[in-house]
Amino acid sequence: MTRITTTFIISSILVICISPITAQSPPSPTPDVNLTNLLSISGPFNTLLTLLTQTNVIETFQNQAKNTDQGITIFAPSDTAFSKIDKSSLSNLTKDQVNSLLLYHAFPKYYTLSNLSNLSNSNPVTTLAGEQYTVNLTDANGLIRVISDWSNSEINGSVCTVDPIALYEVNDVLLPKAIFNTTPGLTPAPAPVPTPAPQFVNLTNLLTNTGPYQIFLNLLTQTNVIQTFQNQANKTNQGITIFAPSDSAFSKIDKSSLSNLTKDQVNSLLLYHAFPKFYSISNLSNLSSHNPVTTFAGKQYTLNLTDTNGLIRVISDWSSPEINNNIYSVDPVSIYEVNSVLLPKSIFTTAPVQAPQIVNLTNLLTITGPFHTFLSLLIQTNVIQTFQSQANNTDQGITIFAPSDSAFSKIDKSSLSNLSKDQVNSLLLYHAFQKFYSLSNLSKLSSHNPVTTIAGKQYTLNITDTNGLVRVISDWSNPEINGTAYSTNPVAIYEVNSVLLPKAIFNTAPTLAPQFVNLTNLLTNTGPFHSFLNLLIQTNVIQTFQNQANNTDQGITIFAPSDSAFSKIDKFSLSKLSKDQVNSLLLYHAFPKFYSLSDLSNLSNHNPVTTIAGKQYTLNLTDTNGLIRVISDWSNPEINGSVYSTNPVALYEVNSVLFPKAIFTTAPTLTPAPTPAPEIAPNSDLSPAGQQPENNNSSSSVFAASTFAYILTVLLGLMML
Repeated sequence: MTRITTTFIISSILVICISPITAQSPPSPTPDVNLTNLLSISGPFNTLLTLLTQTNVIETFQNQAKNTDQGITIFAPSDTAFSKIDKSSLSNLTKDQVNSLLLYHAFPKYYTLSNLSNLSNSNPVTTLAGEQYTVNLTDANGLIRVISDWSNSEINGSVCTVDPIALYEVNDVLLPKAIFNTTPGLTPAPAPVPTPAPQFVNLTNLLTNTGPYQIFLNLLTQTNVIQTFQNQANKTNQGITIFAPSDSAFSKIDKSSLSNLTKDQVNSLLLYHAFPKFYSISNLSNLSSHNPVTTFAGKQYTLNLTDTNGLIRVISDWSSPEINNNIYSVDPVSIYEVNSVLLPKSIFTTAPVQAPQIVNLTNLLTITGPFHTFLSLLIQTNVIQTFQSQANNTDQGITIFAPSDSAFSKIDKSSLSNLSKDQVNSLLLYHAFQKFYSLSNLSKLSSHNPVTTIAGKQYTLNITDTNGLVRVISDWSNPEINGTAYSTNPVAIYEVNSVLLPKAIFNTAPTLAPQFVNLTNLLTNTGPFHSFLNLLIQTNVIQTFQNQANNTDQGITIFAPSDSAFSKIDKFSLSKLSKDQVNSLLLYHAFPKFYSLSDLSNLSNHNPVTTIAGKQYTLNLTDTNGLIRVISDWSNPEINGSVYSTNPVALYEVNSVLFPKAIFTTAPTLTPAPTPAPEIAPNSDLSPAGQQPENNNSSSSVFAASTFAYILTVLLGLMML
């Protein structure tokens, strides 16, 4: 075979031995493997290939590799192995026996060399020939043998081990008793022949076609270290072993750590990734007992090897990558994929800065918020993989606007269920920018509207920032960013309280799902709010509150005075009020927006806050070590508890009625205490201070109840006028 032909053949095999999929890469279809080509060009397997072709067993192997999810492991006897057997031993076999003999040389599953080593603990192992055709495996210090009934051949080399195909050269034909009753006759040993010269290997072609090694190859080419490796492979009798970092391995390192290196340092770094000798995977395992091992870079550039139950690691000063795959291992060249760049202290005095971490978006969305609906859609459509690739396989990162489950619940189900698959995909992609933006970056982005989403040019969003409140404006919704779920380069995830809805998908605004919040039931069942509820019902303010809760996208926050809070007030203070004043008093107890308890705490920095009663009816909020008070003109009750707080309704119990000066020009009169109390009760929450509080005993409670009944009767009488 000429050098040109051999080079072409080696290049061709690379199309077949494709590198494995990395953990972060999207799934790819099984490689289109042509076993005939593979056996033709990867070794001295002419006899085996001829038999496989004549019997059509090659097609059985081909189907096992391509059309199952198990793959195949083939033990390929070399031509020399076949030459050891007397021709008559094979020529006397029937067609079925030849078929079974060939099938006996394969397992119906893909096994790496380390897998085979572990498999030696599960002997016997059934072959493709069937249950009566088994072999045993042994591993003696890394030397793996395949034991048949009449031969015990060793694995000479790993020709190709890339899922779904593992192809190993064995130095004897495997011979089962089910075919050969006695040991087959051997041919006389031939006279010694000169050892054939190693094959010429084109490393550029090899690294180009076998996997994601573009960065490594580019550096080798730019520095001409590729030529040093090439000479070592083809012009010495030692060969070469190369540890090739994948592109994702290089992506783990901050670019500045490499760009600041001198030319000589880059050269040394690359040479540090090779041994000036050919080592099979079993040789590497044995080499772990001879650490440290000098690399091509020189004596001060050494590596250590470890083998833990078949998992081989290459230990440098600042990284300890494992060998992901045996990409190519035919003397004189071995190439192993490693999942980190090897980093020596001779070049890096401190550990290089790490690039942004790989982020698992599925895990992130699962644990950071109520995003179950959004995540389910992402997974069902596989858009999660698009987002994952954008985050981890680009230098731009990603910004995701994640609608909460309650955001999805606002939309009528039919609005989404009627969408086509492509429309659902576009809707999801519409919720992300193909770049990482911190919250401050988003704020600045508001001056560059519109902003294109991953869904494409016709799917744009506008960003607004009003005093720190950032909104994401789509065609049919303008949700605010409720919170930052995660923001570490390369991933930013922001919770939004509405689904983003583009006109490119929805010609008209989608129908909103009806929200069912029954405030009457809520106030009836959650506390002692009978006085407050009765007034709300008689004035029909309950309907105003109900509409605010269910028919707006803002929700409502209600401060509900307890019955005991109403009992503090003298009957005449309320009985003198007009119908409009009673309405305003009740509306004064609510904000026209949903606020969680933490939101209320933050709201204390934005006093005064307008109530539903109108601009002249404002409240102030204070937060003293977690104790929140609602400050009106004549009372400053504390929030006793969060009775209900689920968007769109927040209901908080307060221990005093809120009194505005717009209704009460002076402080309302307190209910007089019927008898002196043996102990002084705490000061009333009413202002001005100094008023005597009532006694909290049974007689005062009875009096308070009768007083409230009287007040309620008077108020109802006034409303009937």
